[in-house]
Amino acid sequence: MKGYRKEQDELSVKFDFWKGEIYIKGEAVGEVSRNKLAELTSELKKYAKFPNKVTKLHIKLDYFNTSSATLIFKIMKTLEQMKLKTKSQVFVMWGAEEDDEDLIEAAVDYQEICPNLNIALSPIKPKYN
Repeated sequence: MKGYRKEQDELSVKFDFWKGEIYIKGEAVGEVSRNKLAELTSELKKYAKFPNKVTKLHIKLDYFNTSSATLIFKIMKTLEQMKLKTKSQVFVMWGAEEDDEDLIEAAVDYQEICPNLNIALSPIKPKYN
């Protein structure tokens, strides 16, 4: 369809305080994504004062830009600090297509930057149309 443009911002962010489950999925680009990740960072700081015994972060991004990477870093650091201060368990599950070198490298980079978090990389078979 002429003039049709895919919505640039297709990031889903869900945080279930009661279960200690966080989900970040989709493409993290644009202002709406930054706002969603910034709001999650803010809520996570409140949660970190009295976290569940176990907190799980599930990430499955198709793409993210530099500004989103900075916010994801803040989320990771908040979880790492929470783990160290409260002794709660934190699990990070990072899903990336097995041929997406950039997202796999990002997971490895975050693991190096946040050595007290255990980031489990889950390769996903790419979907071809």
